[in-house]
Amino acid sequence: MTTIAYFILAHAHPEQISRLVQQLNTPHSRFYIHIDANTPDAIFTALQSQLSALENIHFIERQACRWGGFSLVDASLRLMAAANKDGFDWGVLLSGQDYPIHSNQYIEETLARSPYLGLIDIKPAPEFDIAYRYRAWHFETLNGTRTNKALQKIQRLSRKIGIERALPAPISQVYAGSQWWTLSHTACQTVLDFVAKQPQVVDFFRHTLIPDEMFFPNHFNE
Repeated sequence: MTTIAYFILAHAHPEQISRLVQQLNTPHSRFYIHIDANTPDAIFTALQSQLSALENIHFIERQACRWGGFSLVDASLRLMAAANKDGFDWGVLLSGQDYPIHSNQYIEETLARSPYLGLIDIKPAPEFDIAYRYRAWHFETLNGTRTNKALQKIQRLSRKIGIERALPAPISQVYAGSQWWTLSHTACQTVLDFVAKQPQVVDFFRHTLIPDEMFFPNHFNE
């Protein structure tokens, strides 16, 4: 049977997350959950309590996540790495607000028959307006500050005279798509290997705006 590892990124609504897990729970599924460290401890504790009867639940160490920052990518990678230690056939990245529209049997059989190594939205830059996101430096910890606004203004002026960030090798162009994906174990291992071997790519996206919509698509085009 096909083993599915569900990677869940969440920050609120423990009852809703519990309902999602209960619905997807089968003898062939495992759940790896990251709860934003900005989330009150009471919510995290409530979720742990609601799922305590299940043995296939794994909460990874919490870290603070911010919209538009690399922290969301980092949490996704850590979920993937945690599942990789246990082994799985397919990994599915979900938010705490997702809910399946098909039965577990349909999902398992569809993935078992899939001729693909992954199901992921990938578009080249001309089809996805993202150039402004990676041509300038973005510092997640400065989100919403006057310093960040001043920095972005300076960088817009710099780009007008041809000064902008260079893409890190081996990336020659940037692809983007939805943050959410379904990847085979082989594809997940490819991502983890790439991250280990190409730290300069990780560093590049660490200082890029909304990298969660770019980081993973760019592992399957070079």
